Amino acid sequence: MRTTQSLRLHDMLTQALQRLRSQATLTSPAVAAATGMSQSKVSKIENGKLLPAIDDVAVLAQALGADEKTTGWLLETIAALRADAAARVVVLHRGPDRHHRAIARAAADATTTRTVATLLVPDLLRTDTYHEALQEPDLPAPHRRAALTSLRHRQRLLEDPDRRFEFVLPAAVLDFTVRDARTMTGQIHRLRTLAGHPNISIAVIPTATPVATPLEHPFSVYDLPAQGVRQEVVVELLTGTAHIIDTMDIQAYQEIYDALARLTVGGARLRPLLDQAHARYAETLTGGTP
Repeated sequence: MRTTQSLRLHDMLTQALQRLRSQATLTSPAVAAATGMSQSKVSKIENGKLLPAIDDVAVLAQALGADEKTTGWLLETIAALRADAAARVVVLHRGPDRHHRAIARAAADATTTRTVATLLVPDLLRTDTYHEALQEPDLPAPHRRAALTSLRHRQRLLEDPDRRFEFVLPAAVLDFTVRDARTMTGQIHRLRTLAGHPNISIAVIPTATPVATPLEHPFSVYDLPAQGVRQEVVVELLTGTAHIIDTMDIQAYQEIYDALARLTVGGARLRPLLDQAHARYAETLTGGTP
């Protein structure tokens, strides 16, 4: 997610390069030959489809006959754009054990963790049985054990009264059956227990609630007041875990969290929703007998 300022700067850079080439009456093949770049690369840079390296811009400026002032502006602009791009790099961790270790590093120093779920119960709230049911069937046993050990270690953070945990769950999380009814009764029982902890807030968006906020992946926002980076976002993807530290991107996720949190039912009003879900699964176990 790039800022408006970044996009504008990139446009200004490409327009300046196009203008310089026009003034120099050089064709793209001629520029490519003069710079040692491919014609395709020159074209992509001029059309904004490729963010060039600083050295590329320096070479282009010289080949296009830019004066000292223009060259200085070009180099300052590309340096700013490269710095912006570096700040937006997303680190992707693959594999279940790496997934939990990556999140553990983000959560270790967090004083407040805000999590939005999509269809599954968030890691910190899961029972062992629920968690194991979601593991890939062909996952080697050592990886299963490592992932479960890492999860249990992270779940102990919930016991720290100085940490705050806030969870926003769509009602679909309660309705989506993972493995079987027995697994779900145990899971909902854990939700009821954790919801009673003073440092944990669990809130549910009721089924019929209109939702206009885009939500494609579960994510967590971590407050890290003691570190240089004030916040960090971890987004759980299909193939791994993405870490985001750019302030503009983090603000976007925080706004999504706030918008969804306003739609939730929590506190004393949450208990009936959990009780109803538990009763539905319990009835399945007893074959419909009260």
